[in-house]
Amino acid sequence: MKYFLSLTLIVCFLGINQLYAQTWQALNQKGLELILKSKYKEGDSTLRKALTFIDSSKDKQDTAYARVYLSLSQAFHLLNNYDSTIKYNLMARSIYARTLGTKHSLYAQAVLLEGIEEGKMLNYEKAEALLEEVRSICSGMKNRHEYDCYTRAMSALGILNSQLGLSQKALYYMEPVKELRGEKFGKESPEYAMSCISLAKAYIKLFRYPEAKQLYEIAQPIYERTYKKDSPIYKIFCADLSRFYAFCVSDYTKGIEYAQESIRLSELFYGKKSANYAYDCSTMARIYAQNQPEKADTYFLASIEAYKVDLGKQSNDYISVLEAYATFCGHYKRNNLADSLYKIVINYETNALNHYFPILSENEKNEYMQYKSNLILPYQSFLIQNVDKSPEYISRLFDHNLFFKSIVLSSTQRTKREILESGDTSLINNYFKWKQRKQNYVNLLKLSESEQIKKGMSFRKEEFEINELEADLAQKSSSFSKNLGRAVYTWKDVQKKLKKNEVAIEIIKTYLKKEGEKDVTFFDDTIYCALLVTPQTKDRPEFLLIKNGHELENKYLSYYRNCIEFKTQDDYSYDQYWKPIADKLNSMGCRKIKKIYFSADGVYHQISLNSLQNPKTKKFLLDEQTIQLIGTSRDLLDKESQEMNLKKQQKAYKAFLLGYPVYNTEEQEQDTSKNSQRSFSLMQSAAFNFTKVSPLLGTKTEIEALQSMFKAQNIPTQTVVGLEATEESVKSLKSPSILHLATHGFFIPAPKENNMLTIKEAKSVSLLRSGFMRSGLLLSGCSNPKDSQEDGILTAEETMNLNLDGTELAVLSACETGLGEISDGEGVFGLQRALIQAGAKTLLMSLWKVDDKATQLLMTSFYKALLSGQSKQDAFETAQQKLKQKYPEPYYWGAFIMIGQ
Repeated sequence: MKYFLSLTLIVCFLGINQLYAQTWQALNQKGLELILKSKYKEGDSTLRKALTFIDSSKDKQDTAYARVYLSLSQAFHLLNNYDSTIKYNLMARSIYARTLGTKHSLYAQAVLLEGIEEGKMLNYEKAEALLEEVRSICSGMKNRHEYDCYTRAMSALGILNSQLGLSQKALYYMEPVKELRGEKFGKESPEYAMSCISLAKAYIKLFRYPEAKQLYEIAQPIYERTYKKDSPIYKIFCADLSRFYAFCVSDYTKGIEYAQESIRLSELFYGKKSANYAYDCSTMARIYAQNQPEKADTYFLASIEAYKVDLGKQSNDYISVLEAYATFCGHYKRNNLADSLYKIVINYETNALNHYFPILSENEKNEYMQYKSNLILPYQSFLIQNVDKSPEYISRLFDHNLFFKSIVLSSTQRTKREILESGDTSLINNYFKWKQRKQNYVNLLKLSESEQIKKGMSFRKEEFEINELEADLAQKSSSFSKNLGRAVYTWKDVQKKLKKNEVAIEIIKTYLKKEGEKDVTFFDDTIYCALLVTPQTKDRPEFLLIKNGHELENKYLSYYRNCIEFKTQDDYSYDQYWKPIADKLNSMGCRKIKKIYFSADGVYHQISLNSLQNPKTKKFLLDEQTIQLIGTSRDLLDKESQEMNLKKQQKAYKAFLLGYPVYNTEEQEQDTSKNSQRSFSLMQSAAFNFTKVSPLLGTKTEIEALQSMFKAQNIPTQTVVGLEATEESVKSLKSPSILHLATHGFFIPAPKENNMLTIKEAKSVSLLRSGFMRSGLLLSGCSNPKDSQEDGILTAEETMNLNLDGTELAVLSACETGLGEISDGEGVFGLQRALIQAGAKTLLMSLWKVDDKATQLLMTSFYKALLSGQSKQDAFETAQQKLKQKYPEPYYWGAFIMIGQ
C-alpha cells in the first residue's frame, strides 16, 4: 500500500501548466499516469522516451529536462529506490535553481520530494530543514502550485513528527492543513478528503478513534464521487477503512464490508494472484478469525497462495500470513496443521537470521529481534500450551531458545574491529565486499521471483561469490569464523558438556492467552518456564511451568528490592523465585548437585539468586548451592576445557586497574565526605547532566591494594587513577587479561516522549531508547567535558567497541552496572551485554547501589582467592562468604553477580 502523500504529489504534477511542446508533455503525463497505476516499468520507459524527445530540441539545462527528471525521481520514490530518487531530484532541483530561482514553486516541489525522501530514510533533521524551506518559499501562497507545496509540506511535517512519536506536534501541522484545504478547494474536494485521512491516521496513533472515524466518514463520499468506486485510489481507501473499523473500533460488520470491496477492486485491477489481493484477503482472514472462524480459512489460503505466486515463498509477507494462520489454527486446537505451518515459519526465520545478523550493528540486531518477536512469541506459546499432549515439544522449545538466545549474543562489532585492526588490506577489502554481497543477497530475499528476473539478479551467483569471500575471511579471521552463521545445536549437545551432578537450566519468559480470551492474536498472561538438562536426561529436557509471571515481575520484585534496600528479613522471595526449581530438581533425583549453570530471562536478570534465603533452613542460596550464571546454554559448548590458573600462569596475564576518577577536573580538591555509595542520582542522569558527581575515596584504596597484590605476584599491571582515569585510557585498551574499573555506574530508565518539542529532541530520545545508550560508567572530566576531548561518560554503546578479545575477567566495581534494558529472550541491553560483545569471557557486576567500604573488602578478598589459584567462580563465592561474615545483610554482599565462563 503506497504512501498517500506520494499519490498527491503525482496528482499535482499531472496538473502543472503545459510549458512546452505537447508531445514531450504528453509522454511525461502518460508516464506519470502509468506510475499511478503501479505500472512502474512502463512508466519509467515512457518517461525516458520523453527525455529522448527533448534531446532533439532542448538544451540539457532547459526546464523541460527538470520536469521529466522530477517525474523520474517520483517514480523511483514509489519504488523505494533512495539513490535514484535523490539523483534525479537533485538534477531537477539544480536546473530549477539556475533557470527559475530558489523561490519558484517548481523548485519548491523538488525540495519537497527530497524532504519526504529523507524522512523515509530516517534523516529526520535534514528532512525537517528541507520541508521548512518549502514552507518558507510557499508561505505567501500566490498561486495554486505554491499553495499545494505549502500544504503538502505541512502535511509531511505532520507525518514526520508522528513517526517520531511527537503526536501533539504532528497535529499542530496537520489540523491547519485540513482547514486550509477546505477554504481553498472547498470541503467537497479531494484535497480536503486527503487532509482528513492524514489527520485521521494521526488521531489513530493517539487512540482518538471517534475523531478518526468522523474524518473517515467525511472523506468517504468525497472519494466515491471523485475517484469512483472502481479506481485504485478508492481501493486503497477501502483497505485502510477495513483495518480501522475491524481493529481500532471493533466494528466487524463495517470492517468486513470494506474488506470485501477492497478485495473486489484488487481482483479487478491486479488479479487474484497479486500481492494487493493477498493483503486484502489477509485482512479479511484476520477479521473473521476474531468472530467467524469458520470463514477465515478460505481467506487465509487465498492470501497464502497469492503471496506465494506474486512475491515468492521467501517474502516476509508470505511468512507473516503463514504465521497468522498457524496462530489461528493453534487457537482453535488444530495442532497438526499449526505445527506444520510453524515449522515452515521457524525454518525461514532461522535461515533469515543467519543471513541478516552478520551484517547488522548491535542496535540493528535489537530492532530486528523486536520486530521478529511477533513471530517467535506465538510459536513459544503454542509449544508450551501443548507439552502435555506432545512431550517432544519440550525438546523443540529448548532447541529454539538455544538458537535465538545465542545468536543475539554473537558479536558483529568484535569481528569488524578485529578485521579493520589487522592491517591486512586484502582482508579488509574482502570484508567490505562480503558485506555488500551479503546485503545484495538480503535484498534478493525481499524481491518476488518475477522481480529478481526483471533485475537480472541470481541467487546462485550471489551465493557463489559470498561463499568464496567467506572462505577467505574465515581462514584469516577467527572472530569471523565464530560469527559466520550459527550452527543449529540441540539440548543433547549441551548435555554432552555436563559433568556428573551438574545441571543446565534455561529460563524462558513468554506470554499465553488468558482463559476465555477470544482474540486470536492477544497474548498477555506473563509466564515463565524452566527447562532442565542433566547428564541423566533421556528423552527430553525436564519442563517446569511457573504461571505467576506478572506477580514475579511486580509485587514480589518490589518486595525483594525493599527487603534488600531496608535490610529486613525476606520471607517470600525464595519460595517465589527458587523453590519451584528446587522442588523440580528434587523430583528429578538431583539431591547432590555440584553446579547449576543458570541462563536467566526476564525478572531473573533483576535478582541475585545467591541472596535468596530459604525460610525453612534459614540458609541463603549461596550456602546451599553453587550457581554459575551464563548468557545461554550455548556458552557451555564454547567453554574452554580448563580455566587459566592465575597462581601458575601469572606471566601470561596483564591487568588494567582504574579508579578514583576526578569527575570535575577544575576542582582543586575532591570532597569525599558526602557519598559512600558507588551510585549516581538518576534525576541528574536522566538529562545526562553529570555536573555534581561525588568522588569515591574507597576506589582509590581499592586500586592501591589490588596494585600491591598484583605486583607481589609479578603480574604486569597498568594502573590509572585520579586525572589519568579518563575515557581515552579505557578506549585505548588492547585485550588486558583482567580489566578492573572502580567508579560510579549509572542506568537511566527509558525517557518519556510527552514533553518533546523538536525533531532534535525526538532524535535524542530515539537514541536513548537503546539500553546501550542509557547505561555506563563515569570517568574523569564527566562534570566539565572539553570540546576537544572525550566527555568522560563511557556508555555501553561505546563499551561494545573496546578491544577485550583476550580478556578473561572484567570487573565493574560500581553501582547498577549489571542493569540495563531487559528484552525477553535476549538478555540485558546495557554494560553486561556490551562487555560480552567486546569479548570479555567473565563479568563481575552489581545489581544495586553498593557500599564503598563493603565493595572494597569484597574485591580484595576476591582477588586474593583468585591469585591463590581458585577458579573465578570459587573465588567469587569465597569473597561473598567472607563479606557475609562481617556484613550479614544481602544488601552488602549480594549486590554483585558473576556471569559467563
